[in-house]
Amino acid sequence: PLLCIVSDAPYLRSNGVYRFNVPDEKVSWAVEFPDYNPPDYTDPSTLSRKWADPEPTSGEFKWNSMDGKINRVSFVCDYSLDTSSRPINPMGRTGLRGRGVLGRWGPNHAADPLVTRLKNGKLQFVAIKRGDTGEWAIPGGMVDAGEQVSETLKREFSEETLGGKVRSELEQLWKKGRELYRGYVDDHRNTDNAWMETTCVNFHDASGLLDKVELQAGDDAVNVRWINVDFNEPLYASHTDFIALLKKIMSRRAPPPIDGLYSLKVDNISYNTTQADLRRMFDKYGEIGDIHIPRDKYTRQSKGFGFVRFYSRRDAEYAMDRTDGRWVEGREIRVAMARYERPIDERGAYTRRGSRSRSDRLLAEMLSKPNSNATAVEAVLSDQKCSCVIGSRAEPPAVWQDHAHVLLVVAAAAVHPVVRGPARPAVGAAVVRHVVAELAVEVPGTIVDQRPLTARMHPLNETAQNTDPKVALTRALSALAIATSRSFACQRLFMVTC
Repeated sequence: PLLCIVSDAPYLRSNGVYRFNVPDEKVSWAVEFPDYNPPDYTDPSTLSRKWADPEPTSGEFKWNSMDGKINRVSFVCDYSLDTSSRPINPMGRTGLRGRGVLGRWGPNHAADPLVTRLKNGKLQFVAIKRGDTGEWAIPGGMVDAGEQVSETLKREFSEETLGGKVRSELEQLWKKGRELYRGYVDDHRNTDNAWMETTCVNFHDASGLLDKVELQAGDDAVNVRWINVDFNEPLYASHTDFIALLKKIMSRRAPPPIDGLYSLKVDNISYNTTQADLRRMFDKYGEIGDIHIPRDKYTRQSKGFGFVRFYSRRDAEYAMDRTDGRWVEGREIRVAMARYERPIDERGAYTRRGSRSRSDRLLAEMLSKPNSNATAVEAVLSDQKCSCVIGSRAEPPAVWQDHAHVLLVVAAAAVHPVVRGPARPAVGAAVVRHVVAELAVEVPGTIVDQRPLTARMHPLNETAQNTDPKVALTRALSALAIATSRSFACQRLFMVTC
């Protein structure tokens, strides 16, 4: 059974208060339990504490949001309130109402620094023996109001294992944390109206920074020492699960390439979604090998989709079935099996000769159709992911990059089969001159009909002088597309984003 519904022992620091017995099958609020009548208990010693909440009244608290410096947002979901304006534990019944020994109604946020090392070939972690339960645990504690989790992790480790001393030599260790878990935890203190949520971060000491540091138990602990991860004694609350997750991660081989058979494409995610967010969403369905969110190489803005790669196809299919169509942050995400290879320009380099981004391919496809129109070309341009250079040029001429107002410069050599038919040279040259003129930039050395374009080209007509560059470019590309019968030599089209 869950720790928070065990009813054969009194609740922590209570004078004989026992939880109402809740069978496992009736933990969920969705299951009717008409006989459910748990005691209401809030530790009297917390009532006078400045950090503790008073009894909630309608409109007094800002639930599911930042309430001043207090974070009342749950990692799990938006929680509801009961008839007494108290938050309802989203994970189900616990057999006890009230706040118990916790300070906040609703989520109580903690941080657990899991500090590890290898010693004589064994993976070890720093553990404390709690004074309240007598169990071994990962050192950690509550996130103070207005405090960043990163600061809580350092502070709690210092207070509980270093006697409160701040060791400057450990700063390098704190810079290399890896988040293992963020969410609800099964804790002895949980009630129907107040519960624990934590962020567990692993800091692995590969350089031996802690070898010469003497561990010293803090006020809330009776002992502290390094413990092997294969420790057989039970750990406090959900800490056994964190250690199991750590062992699983540390025993992995390097993940295979993301273009394997077991990748899921996750579409329509928020532009603020991070890799950690996707990991939290999918790691419950199986072992994840890699997560990638494609971003614009100039703005670093997410493109609104990502890839999650599983080691097992069965896990990937299960995750797809469970998440496709799910609503996340007001968006209905779409999840499907996919193959994916990261293009070189997303790894910070120029596009290789002959490679094409999504926009390059779309543009080539659209321009190959005689019925292409301005709307279609506009859609390509709005994608904001045209590669820096297509074709044989290693990098764009510096003069083009100096014009920040230029969206694209297109130089189509009419001597190549860009436009088929007898009008090829005239149409090709006219399009290039029109585009260059509309964008009003100097493009030295660009070849049209084997002749360089000299200095700045003049507008083809007076009405085009004040036309927006993007509109002008759209018109020019549309004209070129209409004149194209079957194919478009994309390798002869130089596109430069500035």
